[in-house]
Amino acid sequence: HKYIDIMRDAVLTKYKLNRYYYSNLFLMSVADDQLKPFFKPVFFTFPQDRNTFSDFTHNVMLGDSLKLSINSDSLNQNQTTFYMPAGTWCLPLQPDQDCIQSTGQTFTWSTKAYESYVHQREGSIVPLQDVSGILSSYDLKQRPVEFHVLGQIVDTDTNAWSASGIYANDDGLTLDVTGKYNQYVMTVRRSGSGSTEKIQFTTNVVQKSDSKTYDDCLGAVDANDRISAIYFYIAARYTIDSNQAYTVTAWD
Repeated sequence: HKYIDIMRDAVLTKYKLNRYYYSNLFLMSVADDQLKPFFKPVFFTFPQDRNTFSDFTHNVMLGDSLKLSINSDSLNQNQTTFYMPAGTWCLPLQPDQDCIQSTGQTFTWSTKAYESYVHQREGSIVPLQDVSGILSSYDLKQRPVEFHVLGQIVDTDTNAWSASGIYANDDGLTLDVTGKYNQYVMTVRRSGSGSTEKIQFTTNVVQKSDSKTYDDCLGAVDANDRISAIYFYIAARYTIDSNQAYTVTAWD
């Protein structure tokens, strides 16, 4: 049963990351400005960090927002040392685990056959999904998406921060996607202080579907164009009150 559980967890991890994977790979196929490697050495994203030019096997970027730390080439090695570029990194697949603050240093973590680490980069927004009860990728298309936000301080005097990300959605079946998909560029930022403090979530619809196919909503392809939740990491650092209710306003 233990090995079945390990395999099941691996499949659910793939499903949870599906919207992030799909958005990056889909946009590579339709948008020239998104034509860049997805599975790549860390130095592609951090070219000024000379420490990223070594140990390509264990340190990999998935797109520009997620870093994979994995030992996939050594048996009977229960601990592995990984390099993390400078900045704050959080674990969206294990949100109960502490985030790390790296100065551009190595960390040694447990790496049994079923252990790997996917860290979210500061300043990014990553689309994921709740996969409880999911049995197939078809089931994922019936559920809304959630956005995971890890801000990056842009003004130390005011503690202003921002984060950004991309997201795309189509029906996954149509070959000619012209006018049949939605492409979003998302930005979250905090500005002001006191009574003027504002946390703003902005979505720029770069490409909008011309179909009216889901829930009688113009442009919505399916449930993946809906938002179920927005999660903020290290809320206290970014002056987000976890005891306060926030209202999300959407507009075209």
